Amino acid sequence: MMAWVLFSIGVQLSASRWVAARSLAAYQAVNSGGIAVGSWAWGYLTDSAGVGAALLVSAALMLA
Repeated sequence: MMAWVLFSIGVQLSASRWVAARSLAAYQAVNSGGIAVGSWAWGYLTDSAGVGAALLVSAALMLA
């Protein structure tokens, strides 16, 4: 949550005042969409390959 808040503040401060609201809305839409797509992808991987395989893939991606 702290990272999400800090990135939101960064978007607000880096955008021009006339477009700050639009850029923040786009940023939050992309974040929410990314969470939704990521949740679907991990659920699909877990359903098709199993929990152990999904955890191994997650650990490998975290190390990368």
